[in-house]
Amino acid sequence: MPPAEKLTFVDNCAPDTEVESSDREGGGSVCDGKTTIRTWLGPTDDCGNAAALVTQVITVLDAEAPVLPESMEPIHYTCPETFDKANLIFPEATDDCSTSVSVNLEATEKSGCNNITLTWIATDACDKKSNATQSVRLFATISVVPPRIITSPSLFLLFSCLAYRCTLLTQSPQNFPARPLPNLL
Repeated sequence: MPPAEKLTFVDNCAPDTEVESSDREGGGSVCDGKTTIRTWLGPTDDCGNAAALVTQVITVLDAEAPVLPESMEPIHYTCPETFDKANLIFPEATDDCSTSVSVNLEATEKSGCNNITLTWIATDACDKKSNATQSVRLFATISVVPPRIITSPSLFLLFSCLAYRCTLLTQSPQNFPARPLPNLL
């Protein structure tokens, strides 16, 4: 609602007079058009002439849905961490009329476990809604086992292992052609 202004009443026989307004609620809510009636009652001059009553009707109507952030940073999880909606930080929404805006989450899973799209829905007191999306990317961890060297007088072996696959590197340390082996771990 706009702030009230002082009005100045001018009289040709008296000094100018500033008058403040008074507001009266006209009913309704911001969802269906809340009205406020603002009035200024002018002074009466020394000759008994009363100034006109000035009235302003102000209507406040919530015509806009709440606003969520335009872009939200993607979230990255590293498996075996479990994606848990309870650990998410909900975005804040703003609204031009409501002081309280609820934000709810609807999760849509895509591509198995790797990609999840979060749809955030903001609802204001007048049931106006807006939504925004945020992506969640799940990455698998690969534990790398340091290479192991097995030496003997006639054989030099170097194993380079990932958690799911080992590669045997043979021959001299200067020239290691790689050959995959079955899981040796």
